[in-house]
Amino acid sequence: MGEGGRQIWPKPDAEIRKQSFSKSEAAALTQKAKEVNEISRHKRIVLSVTSSMSLLLLGSIPVSLSESGWQVDIVASPKAHSRRPEFPSARIHGLHMFRKPAFWADLRALLQWLILLRKIRPDIVSAGTPKAGFLGILASWLTGVPRRVYVLRGLRLERTAGILRYILQLSEVIVCKMATHVLAVSPSLAEELKAIPMVPREKVIVLGFGSSKGVDIVKFTPFSGSQRKLAAIKSSFGISTGLPVIGFVGRVSWAKGVYILREASNTLLKAGVEHQVVIVGPHELKEPMGNFLNGFAAETLWLGEVEMVPEI
Repeated sequence: MGEGGRQIWPKPDAEIRKQSFSKSEAAALTQKAKEVNEISRHKRIVLSVTSSMSLLLLGSIPVSLSESGWQVDIVASPKAHSRRPEFPSARIHGLHMFRKPAFWADLRALLQWLILLRKIRPDIVSAGTPKAGFLGILASWLTGVPRRVYVLRGLRLERTAGILRYILQLSEVIVCKMATHVLAVSPSLAEELKAIPMVPREKVIVLGFGSSKGVDIVKFTPFSGSQRKLAAIKSSFGISTGLPVIGFVGRVSWAKGVYILREASNTLLKAGVEHQVVIVGPHELKEPMGNFLNGFAAETLWLGEVEMVPEI
């Protein structure tokens, strides 16, 4: 192995002649040296999401891969985020990608992707979220990465219409055709993807019952403390102790179904089911958050972004 991880192949003409091997023996030794060199090389994987905030979606996957002997590279937009996780064993590459279509910015990002993949030469690229999925899989296909995994965590085309829906459908078809594997995080999402014309259905798989990154059963254990401590935690966030709680954790945006949540809550209240709604996540609606919350008939609390999600 040479400097910077480059492989240094044996030079049979220089080395083998010194030892006077036959041609067949020389060929066998050369092939064996190549096989040993290949085995000794650490396998390399690139994981990618569009936003640095979405690095949370990777969970413990980078750490587990590193512990299994993989060299892990992570690609995401470099914008700092208060809840951005740390991956000490992985190399993080900041690459500007924007959620919304932006032709010149997207082209620049694609070129950066191509340069990066040519440099690090990974064995696998696993990319999810719409923009990172499209650019990462396209770049890995263009550079000949042998395994290209498109992780489908959602369909941006849902609840769209017209030319925008057609463009988004076309982008899903292109990504799925360029990927070697398409990993959907739920059976229902897999079926929605398969329903898009020209999507290669045979590539779409779901692991088990479906999951984005699994569930940390140590972190998210049922509350085992006293009722007094539980009441104190609820009180610290302003949550009532006498009502059932409907919780929402995620980006507060139209695409995440928060208006459906509000409609369902109001329907429950009309049916006489008393409850409260607790919303955790950043505000990304076009309307002011106050206006949105005023549409709930039930008691509703927005906590914004918090670190103590498991406790809540």
